[in-house]
Amino acid sequence: MSVLTPPLFILFLIFLISAAVSGQDSENREVSETGVETKPAYGVEYSQVEIPSWATPGLTFPVNLTVKNIGTETWVKDGKEPVFISYHWKQAGKTVIHDGLRTPLPYNVSSGSEINSRSLIKTPDMEGNYSLVIDLVKEEVTWFEMQDASTLEKEIEVSRNCFEPTGILEYRTDYPELNKLNDLIVNTTISSATVFVDDGNPVFGFYAGSGYPQLWVRDSATIIQTGRYLFPETYFCSWIEDFCENQPENGSIHDYISPYGNDKNTVETDQEASLVHSAYLYYKMTGNASWIEKPVREKRIIDRLDDSLMWVLKNRYNSKYGMITGAYTADWRDVQFEDIPGTHVSENTHWTCDIYDNSIFFQACNELSIMHSDLGENDKAAFWASTALSIKENTNKHLWQPEKGYYKMHVRISPVNLEFDEDGMFPMGGNVMAIQSGLANSSQAGKIFETAKERKKQVNASTIGCVLIPSYPAGFFVNPGMNEEYEYQNGGQWDWFAGRLILEEFLMGRNEDALAHLREIAIQDSNLGGFYEWNTLNGTGKGSPAFLGSAGVLGQSVVEGYFGVDLSADYLMITPRLGTSNGSINLYEPVSDTELSYNYTVIQNDTVLFDCETTYPGEIRFNFPVPENKRVNIYPDTLPGGIYYENENGRYFTFGSESNRSVYRIVYY
Repeated sequence: MSVLTPPLFILFLIFLISAAVSGQDSENREVSETGVETKPAYGVEYSQVEIPSWATPGLTFPVNLTVKNIGTETWVKDGKEPVFISYHWKQAGKTVIHDGLRTPLPYNVSSGSEINSRSLIKTPDMEGNYSLVIDLVKEEVTWFEMQDASTLEKEIEVSRNCFEPTGILEYRTDYPELNKLNDLIVNTTISSATVFVDDGNPVFGFYAGSGYPQLWVRDSATIIQTGRYLFPETYFCSWIEDFCENQPENGSIHDYISPYGNDKNTVETDQEASLVHSAYLYYKMTGNASWIEKPVREKRIIDRLDDSLMWVLKNRYNSKYGMITGAYTADWRDVQFEDIPGTHVSENTHWTCDIYDNSIFFQACNELSIMHSDLGENDKAAFWASTALSIKENTNKHLWQPEKGYYKMHVRISPVNLEFDEDGMFPMGGNVMAIQSGLANSSQAGKIFETAKERKKQVNASTIGCVLIPSYPAGFFVNPGMNEEYEYQNGGQWDWFAGRLILEEFLMGRNEDALAHLREIAIQDSNLGGFYEWNTLNGTGKGSPAFLGSAGVLGQSVVEGYFGVDLSADYLMITPRLGTSNGSINLYEPVSDTELSYNYTVIQNDTVLFDCETTYPGEIRFNFPVPENKRVNIYPDTLPGGIYYENENGRYFTFGSESNRSVYRIVYY
């Protein structure tokens, strides 16, 4: 009989022990030559984990975690048996979803090494209380948990409760199409509400519309004034904070944030100004000065807003014209004409100074100045006020066309040979922003309104929403989505800008025009059954069929324009613009816990019964429009302090009340 030498015998014994262990699923060990247990083959250690305790059904969100390999096997990224980070969902101890999304490793992970991962998780479609179990899987071989490796478990409530509106936005008028518009505004806003998780924190906000699964900064800026009457405060601040959280070191602002990442369309120059405007609207809504001083990544929010506008001044300012620059697009649009897709600056880019970018930048400078002033930071307030004034002066100098009655689209910095009169094109979007920002004076605004009506007739558009008349000729834009006349951003009809024009018509006393234009859009959208992203000249809906921006600006034109409700943390002003029509409105703003409703009933053409009730805690200012050559008596005649005043927007009778219930009979004579 042959005898094994000691070294061979020990090796043979180790082999037998290893084989026995490998046949037991519940064990995951290696044994040293001395028989002492050492590291397992499959070993995991989790740290730096950011997982929310609450999420919505069907939500895909990222989880940041650090994973360390404390086993002996190298985790291989590729090949036939790659290792992924994945998960299971359990409910009441039972696995209900076994195979979760797979997140690949960034590279091979050897024993003792660790990685930082941004792993995607998708929640179950059904509401309930679940356990999320994060585990690693060696594809086609084993889950690490089956080899006694540690998992990471977190209890999560899956619920839709956050999408239930807590506010009220209801109104009724004498016009059925406007009443139908109410439902479209509310339903579109609610259906666009979303939440995702970024660095372990929930981010609430609104999709730009179906087909846009991101939070876009310039779209989000236009929902605040309507959405505030439907959703709680976090829907209007958390996404602003997340844009600040993701702000690049150079100070610029992304176009959008999402659970899948962020991006910036570089032919635009409105992202930074849009974020400042959004922050200002939220600040005026709440009056919370401590919020603009809230630190985000060791900088106050207001300092990050400073950084964003300074990035524009450093990178998008032309000293020759003293104006902000943008790529050569069709007014407010985000596609340049030279290439496909045309959304990013390239070697083909031509530069301009345009009315839209300068209007919105002017607005943002003024708003940032106000916020600094409210904090007592007078030097910064003065800087931004001075910058705004300079932009206004230079924009009016170089872009206003007194003989035409509107601002031209842009001045070209880079030479382009054109065979058409570009200055004869009416860029409605940029001109409306000039009015809304205050860059245009009342006389200029009046001429712009008249031009909009005239150009609408010229092309026989179904509404006032045509954004460029005439459009660029066919083939000018390389992008096939814009290479036809009156297509998409090249002269299509956009409620998104028409709503802003209508609001300004109301605010500037052009109530008949505003109501007529609002009704045209309401009829068109009601017939289509939704807010399309844009419409052809004859009103055919195109693009996203549930476009958030349209709901935002049209809701604002109804609430602030037609019904004249102007609510902020500092004041409540009501200016009914219903004329000889009946109407009622019922609002509840969750942010301030303010209820407001009023009924406006026309008894005769010259008599109105006005009944208003609110929980607003301070003085309410009422402004009743007074037609030309008319006066007004308001009963009860014990009303204190009523006066007439007149400005470029019309003549009004104004008075204040601190009563939560106000009933007046208004007689015009």
